[in-house]
Amino acid sequence: MEQGTGQLFVTSTNAAKPAFAFSSSGNAGANEFDLVVRVSDRGGLSGDGNVRVQLTETNVAPAFTQATFTVGIDENAADAAVVGSIDATDINDGQTVSFSIAPTGASANAPFPFIVQSATGADVSAGADGTAVIRVASGSGGAGAGLLNFEGSTQSFEAVLTATDSHSTTPLSTTALLTIQVQEVAEAPYFDGDRRRPNSVRFDVTVEEGASAGTAVRMADAAEETTVGQGVAARLTATDDDVVDAGTVRYSVRAPTGAAPTS
Repeated sequence: MEQGTGQLFVTSTNAAKPAFAFSSSGNAGANEFDLVVRVSDRGGLSGDGNVRVQLTETNVAPAFTQATFTVGIDENAADAAVVGSIDATDINDGQTVSFSIAPTGASANAPFPFIVQSATGADVSAGADGTAVIRVASGSGGAGAGLLNFEGSTQSFEAVLTATDSHSTTPLSTTALLTIQVQEVAEAPYFDGDRRRPNSVRFDVTVEEGASAGTAVRMADAAEETTVGQGVAARLTATDDDVVDAGTVRYSVRAPTGAAPTS
């Protein structure tokens, strides 16, 4: 208090965490401070007065724990796979934090295969601690969708995260930037005739009986595949999408399990 004027002042404040925070608990007196103010003259005479300070609520926007988040997801991850977590806090008593996500930058006009949910997966609303997770959106995961293919055209996605408080009349929001990087995973090579199913493809070839060692086996003609000698050389081609393995595919042959040995 200023002695010459009687003006009351707050002694200290902290914008991030006020020394006294508004309580919505409903407890009587939770937002009140009682003071005794004394006025005195030069002769030593004084009088007391009672002052009650009532604390009014000021809504403060939630805050992310960091300005940017960078997370990774394995290529071809399944629907609902967890990409990473998001944290935001709200100092206002009794409020919760909800989240939303929107692609930005180069990702703004392209398919965006991610959603944000609460830790329980129920919806985008989290508790006062403000923790939610990024997941692969339904229909966007797996090799078939092709949206999370490291060897494809998009190895990273950018998005804006928004955290919004639950204030009844003037909800406030804050944003952070999210980068999701698609990580390469080792994938088995596949035969061109049956993409990504290397163990199920079948090729029909022909060879003349009594053929000597070194005779090239020939691919059966599509129309006359049982006619010996009417096909072309049986050169089987396979592909490996992995960047580190490109051009290093090697071939071998064996008999199926339980079958007679193959020469």
